[in-house]
Amino acid sequence: FFAPSLPSSPSMEELEGTLEIMMATEIGGEKTCKQVYFINTGGKRTQFSMPAHTPPLSPGQKIKISGRWEESAEKKGFYCRKVEAIAVAPVAKKATSSADGISSYLPNQTPVLGEQRTLVILIAFPDHEVPEWGKEKAENKIFSSEPTDKYPNDHSDNAYWKECSVEKMWLNGECLDGWKDMPYPATEYGYGGNGELYFFHKLQRDALDAIDPYADFTQYDRLVFIRTGKNWGYAFATLGKWTFDTADGSVELSTAFVTEHDVEIRRHIVSHELGHGFGLVHANSIIASTGVISTYGDTWENRGLNFAQLDGLHKYMLGWLDIGKVEMVSSSGEYLLDQRELSSSGVKLLVIFLGYDDRGESILYYLEYFKELGEFDSQVFFDFESDSKKDAVLLRKYKREAVNYDSLVFMEIEDPDNPASEKIPIDLESQEFCDSMYEDADYEKYGICVQVIQKTGKEAGAKAKVKITLPPPPPCAYTISPTSQSFSASGGAGSVAVTATSSSCGWTAVSNVAWITVTSGGSGTGNGTVAYEVSANTSTSPRTGTMTVEEQTFTVNQESPPPPPVCEAETITISPPVLTLKKKTRGDVVVAVTGADGCAVEGTLISATVSSGKKRITVSPSSGETDENGLAVFTITAKKKTGKAEVTFQADDLESLMTIKVRKKKK
Repeated sequence: FFAPSLPSSPSMEELEGTLEIMMATEIGGEKTCKQVYFINTGGKRTQFSMPAHTPPLSPGQKIKISGRWEESAEKKGFYCRKVEAIAVAPVAKKATSSADGISSYLPNQTPVLGEQRTLVILIAFPDHEVPEWGKEKAENKIFSSEPTDKYPNDHSDNAYWKECSVEKMWLNGECLDGWKDMPYPATEYGYGGNGELYFFHKLQRDALDAIDPYADFTQYDRLVFIRTGKNWGYAFATLGKWTFDTADGSVELSTAFVTEHDVEIRRHIVSHELGHGFGLVHANSIIASTGVISTYGDTWENRGLNFAQLDGLHKYMLGWLDIGKVEMVSSSGEYLLDQRELSSSGVKLLVIFLGYDDRGESILYYLEYFKELGEFDSQVFFDFESDSKKDAVLLRKYKREAVNYDSLVFMEIEDPDNPASEKIPIDLESQEFCDSMYEDADYEKYGICVQVIQKTGKEAGAKAKVKITLPPPPPCAYTISPTSQSFSASGGAGSVAVTATSSSCGWTAVSNVAWITVTSGGSGTGNGTVAYEVSANTSTSPRTGTMTVEEQTFTVNQESPPPPPVCEAETITISPPVLTLKKKTRGDVVVAVTGADGCAVEGTLISATVSSGKKRITVSPSSGETDENGLAVFTITAKKKTGKAEVTFQADDLESLMTIKVRKKKK
C-alpha cells in the first residue's frame, strides 16, 4: 500500500491512532465493493491491509496495528499482521421517544440535517483530454437540473436528497471555475490498471493540494471531485467525515471521487458516494432459496447502485423518518404499511426485532412498500421490466455483517431452472413466505412468515396490508448475576443483573428477610436489574439471608460486628479514699478499676484485706468482681474500739490503700 515517504523495515512496528475507512465502488467489471483502511496518527495517514478474521471495527475507533514496512518493485507499504481495538467507536445517542421504547431496538441515529455545504471540483490529468463542458454542467447535475424531455422535473442530486429526506436535508454550493490541473498523469494514480486502490491516498492528497489556493475549506462540509478519463475502475468516498490539515486550518470533510461519466443526469454515482460521506454503507441482496449474496444487489436502493430512494430504516438512521412512522411488530397479526415515497400519515416501516449480535447491535427484519412513486423511484425501472419490481412490499434484514454492507433484501430468481434469469423480489402476495421454508439456504432462520394480503389506494394513499406470523416465544427462563454477595457488618447496597430468555418474560424480586430491602427493580420484563440494601448487623453473630428473583436464589452473607476492644486494668481507685465511722456503724466503699483510656474493666476480681486495725473494723465481702461499669462495692463495719485502720484493695498487680477512722458516738 502506497506510502512513499516511509522506509521499508524488516522489524515489526506498532502504530496507534484512529481508524478511517474509504469505500471504493467498482464502476466497471464485476461491480464489487472494496474498503481501504487508514490509521490516522496525529494527522498522518498510513494505509494498511486489514488481516483476515479481524473483529468488526467502525470508523472513528481507536486502534493499534502491528506489522512491518515492505517494499517491492511496484510499491512500498505497511503490511499489517494484527489489529487491536483500544477503544470503542463513538456512537450517536439513541433517539428518545414515547413510542413504547421502539428506538432502543433500532440502529443508532447519526442525523444529517439541514444545508450540506458542497464544493464541486473538476480535476484534469496531463495525460487526459479535457472535456468541453465545465462548471455549468456539473452544477446542473448536482445542484439543480434544467428540464429535459426525459426529466421534466429537477432530477439533480440535490433534488434526490431533498426527496429522500422530505426536505430535511439539501445540498447547497458551487463548482469551482475551470478544470484544475493534477500534478501527475492519471497512470500515476493507477488509472487503466489495477492500482487505484493503492494510490487513493495520493490521489486525495494531491487533489486537495491542487485546489487549496482556490478554496476556503472551512466553508464546506462535502467535496465532490469529478475526474477526467473514461477508464477509471472505481469511484471513491470517505466513510463519514475525515479530518484534513489545510492552509485554512484543520477541517472535517467528506470527499467523493467520481468520473466525467457521472455528470450525466441519469447517473446515480454522485449520490451513492455522497451517501458514504453521510456514513452509509452498501445494500446487498440475498437469494431466499440459496442464501447467495450479491454486492449492490438491492435494486430498490441508492446504496445498491440505483437512483432509488433510501429504504425507511436508513432514512430513520439519518434523522429523516419520524419514529412515529415506525411500528415494531411484537405479535402475530395484520399490519398496514403506507407507500414509502410520498408524504402520508401512516406507518412507513414495519420492524421485527430478531436479537442482538456479538457487539450488542440489533438484528432486524424490516418491511416497506415500494410503489414506484415520486421523481426518483418512478424512474428506476424500464417499462419492459417485471411488474413485480415496480409495486412490491420488500422484506429486508438489517445486520452489520461487515464494513461494506448492513442490509439484505430478499429476492428470488424468476426462473429457478435458469440461474442467470432475472432476479425479482420474493413473492409475498401469491403465497406466504417463511424464512424457514428453504432448509438448505445458507442463512439464519427465525421461523417468521410474511404475506401481503391486500393492496389498496393510489399515489400517497396507497397501502399494503401485511400478515406477519411470529414463532411462539420460547419458555421463559432466567439467570441472575452474581448469585451471592458478602457484606461487612455495616451493610450497604448492591445490585443483581437479571437475564431473561425473551423480552416478554416477566419476573419479580422479593426479599426473604427483614434486613434485606429491594429498593428498585422489584418487577420487570426481559433483562433488568434489581437493586437492594442490606441493613447493619447489630447482633454478635454473622448472618445469611436470601432474595428470590423468579425462582432464582440470591444469597447475602453478612459479617458480625467486631468484638469490643479488651480493656486492660491500669488504675484502681477508691471512693471515698478516707472513711470516718462511729463505733458499731457501717459504710460502703466503691472500688473502680479502669483502663488507660478510662474504660471500665468488667469482671476483674478485687480482694479486700484489713491491713491494719483488725480490732477496729471488718470488711465484706473479702473479694468481689467489677460490674459492667468497672465497679465493686464493699462494706466497712466499725467495731467497739476507736482509732485508725487501713484496708488494702487489690486487682491483679494493682492495689490501693484506704484509711478508716473509728470514733466514739456523741452522747
